[in-house]
Amino acid sequence: MKEIKLKVLHKNIEQRIQIYTYYTGEARKEIGIPERLAAQMQVSSDDSTQLSDHIGNAIAELGNLISRYFAICSIEERTDETTNYDRMYIFTLPMPAMFPETALSRIEKSMESYAVKRVLQQWLLQHRPEEAAIPAAEAQAMAQQLRELFALRQKPVIELKDPNKIIDL
Repeated sequence: MKEIKLKVLHKNIEQRIQIYTYYTGEARKEIGIPERLAAQMQVSSDDSTQLSDHIGNAIAELGNLISRYFAICSIEERTDETTNYDRMYIFTLPMPAMFPETALSRIEKSMESYAVKRVLQQWLLQHRPEEAAIPAAEAQAMAQQLRELFALRQKPVIELKDPNKIIDL
C-alpha cells in the first residue's frame, strides 16, 4: 500500500466554466434567444463567490464518489504559491501497490472534468434550468468513467488456509 495525492485546481475549473458559459451564451444569442436571457447563463467575475460555492459542492461530491472505492486520508484545500496562489484540492488516498501509475493522470483529469460538469449543472439549474440536462448527463458519464478507473485497483481478498471453513459474521 502506498499513499498518493491527486490534485484538482480551482482555477482550472473556474476557467473552463467561464469559457463554456460564454460560448454557450453567445451561441444562444445567435439562435434568437434574447440577449438578456443568454447573458444570464454566462459566468462573470461578479459571480466568483457563487461559483466557489458550486465548486466546493462538486469537490465534496468527488470525495463521496472516491470514498466508495478508497479510504480517503484527507481532502485538503490550500493555496499554491507556484501557481499564483491558486486554490487546489488535494485528495490523499491509500493506493494498492499494484495500481497502474498510468491511470493516475487520467483520474486527475476525469476528476476535474467531473467537477466542471457538476458546477455547470448547478449553475445552469439556477440561471437557465432548461439548459442543465446536458451537463447533468455529462457529469454522470464522468462519474462512470471514474468508477471504471477506480475499478483498476486490486481488490482486497480474505485468504483462508481452509477453503471449506465458513466465516460467521
